Amino acid sequence: MPRKKNNPPPRRAYRSALRVHILGIIIINKRIHGYGIYKEILKNRRLIEKFGRPSIGTIYRILNSLVEEGLVVKNEERSGGRTLYYYSATRKGYEEFAGICEAFLDKIVSGTRMILHAIPSLQEAGINTQGIVERLKEIHRMIQEYLIKE
Repeated sequence: MPRKKNNPPPRRAYRSALRVHILGIIIINKRIHGYGIYKEILKNRRLIEKFGRPSIGTIYRILNSLVEEGLVVKNEERSGGRTLYYYSATRKGYEEFAGICEAFLDKIVSGTRMILHAIPSLQEAGINTQGIVERLKEIHRMIQEYLIKE
């Protein structure tokens, strides 16, 4: 049974999703400060819709745990009398993220296979599958764009 829209997701799921997202943001940007991470998170409307807007405190707690685990390093930089902290992924952080990506893609592949086989049955039952098909097309376009860059 799907979770009702008004019920917040379990705290552990929220922190786990946010943790992976933060690690991904650091890897994509190579070097970024905490507020930059916060701004990047706010760009992900689907994450915000599902889990809500994270507090800065939550982001920094996750960053500190990533540093403690050796997945991220924190570097201090002085600028105009202020101290800024920049975060970068370690080799261990890159490896952890790659493992998460592989596990996630395994689920996507098996789930997509099931969806593709189920669409005809859904349509025969009179279920509107337009939203599902549109998402599949969106994924297809994203993969095509990535492969063209290769």
